[in-house]
Amino acid sequence: MSLMSISRHGSVKENIAMQVILCPLSRLGIAADHCPSAKSRCSYLAELFIERQLGDNSCLSLDNGNVRLEGKVALITGGASGIGECTAKLFASHGAKVVIGDIQDVLGHSVRKDIDPSNCTYVHCDVTNEDHIRNAVDKTVETYGKLDIMFNNAGIGGPNKARIIDNEKEDFERVLAINVTGVFLGMKHAARVMVPAKSGIIILYEAASRDKHIEE
Repeated sequence: MSLMSISRHGSVKENIAMQVILCPLSRLGIAADHCPSAKSRCSYLAELFIERQLGDNSCLSLDNGNVRLEGKVALITGGASGIGECTAKLFASHGAKVVIGDIQDVLGHSVRKDIDPSNCTYVHCDVTNEDHIRNAVDKTVETYGKLDIMFNNAGIGGPNKARIIDNEKEDFERVLAINVTGVFLGMKHAARVMVPAKSGIIILYEAASRDKHIEE
């Protein structure tokens, strides 16, 4: 990519002051004893981002009460449930304004209410639809004036079929559309507003569906 390079082992800073963080689930394995559930693992992921942003190495300091994302604006896809919901709430607890993009409208509005409607917005967003992604990014900037953090969290696992001959092409294409194309569209439209601002962070979350720890 001409815009930015991506490292599987962390983030890469470029001259436009943007970062891409690709965090495989295996990277979170160092906290496995402390994070047995999906939500506690996502808390660790969110804290890892916060500490990276501020250059602090105490990644598991969840109870120090610091407000470390004050003034930041985050858009989280798949933020109505699971890892996305947990991350949205944690980011908000650290002072960020949060936009939740999801197709689960009832859950999305419920999470918005739980967080605080004055600091959180919900927008219907199917990540496979470029118009939806474009609208979510534009709505974020329109509402809060900027986009600092794009968390491409939305993702699915395919049917649990061990033999390839038992799998359907349509199921495979659906996984690719959400987990690959959706991430591409999220990066593209986040960069569209971050590049002119010369600032921003894009987070890519990678988790294998076979990992029992990401199941709710």
